[in-house]
Order: sequence, then structure tokens, then C-alpha cells
Amino acid sequence: EGDAFAAEELAPVARRFLPEGGRVLEVGCGYGRNLVALAALPAGTVVGSDVAFGELARARSERLAPLPPECRARVSLVRQEPLRLPFRDSCFDLVVLWQVLEHLFGEDTKRHTLSECARVLRPGGHLLIETPNQWFPFDYHDNKLPLVHWVLPARAREWLTWKVRGMRYTPSEYLNLTQCERLMRGTPGVARATKATRVDFADG
Repeated sequence: EGDAFAAEELAPVARRFLPEGGRVLEVGCGYGRNLVALAALPAGTVVGSDVAFGELARARSERLAPLPPECRARVSLVRQEPLRLPFRDSCFDLVVLWQVLEHLFGEDTKRHTLSECARVLRPGGHLLIETPNQWFPFDYHDNKLPLVHWVLPARAREWLTWKVRGMRYTPSEYLNLTQCERLMRGTPGVARATKATRVDFADG
């Protein structure tokens, strides 16, 4: 949950793909929980971008302000347009898309976002995606209830999430592994996609 999840799950994976002193971008950084985990890595620059000004302000005041000055100095926040990243080509070593893809609706929107992520990556860089698997039997991302994302229409899922979490928003649009692979292969800027299996466990 929350900050602990970012520290235990994101940081060890990101560390493997981020060169020392490298540049990392988190797209859709929200209120900044992942930025704290990324700032603890040996990165030269950590950038968080989001479309919501309020989320960026919250990240600055709640998550970044308490960081040690040397960590805080490496982190920048940038407001972005919904489907465009305000960065030049090939300027990041690692781009993180962590629990964002399921909130982008429609295959074209997902693919356009992935294409922008590929555009700002340097040759040999990595795009790290974390998104709930559609075939997991619990809709843990929205309401933590079993099977509802398989059998209920969107309006019913929205109502359930409101009742469980007290929040009303469009239900997440999940992908299974095959859909995710197909999406990546059809994304402009992705020259090659290689499928591999690796199991990782958090330090705890």
C-alpha cells in the first residue's frame, strides 16, 4: 500500500535499469509517492510529470518537502498535456509508467502515451510499466472485490468503487499480458519487443 509499496516494489526494479547518475522520468506521478522511492536511487535527475496541477502541488508539499536537501534538489515537477510529454527526444535513461496505463482509456490513447514514452527515451533506455493484470480475479485497484471487473458493466463497477472507497471515477481499463504485448508491438517508436519471464520478490 502507498509509500511502502513504492519503496519495496518499484525501487529495486528501477535500480536495475537506471545507470548511476542517470535521468529518470515518471509519467503520471500524481501525489509523488514513487518520486520519493526514485529519489533514493543513485539518479542524477528525477522528473515527475502529471496533467493535474493539484497533484503536483500536493507532491511538492507533502512528499518532496520532507526529503533531505540533497535528494530534493534532484527532483523536478513538470505539468504536462494529456497526450504530450514536454521533453526533447532521447533525454531519459528510464521512464516509469506505474499504475497509469489502466487509467488511459482506449487503445489509441494508451498507444500514443507509450509512443511518447519511447520518444523521450535514449537509445538503449528502458520503459518500466506496472499495471494490474486483467486476469487477476480481484479488482484490487478499484474496489478490492472479486470478479466484478469480469462480470459487471462499468456503471456498476463505478458505483461499487464509490461505496467501497468513497471515490467516484471511471473504472480502470485493465490489460492482460497478451494485450499489453500487442500494444507494445504496435506502438510507434518501438522497434522490437522481447518477451521474457522473471520473478522478483521485495526485500521484505
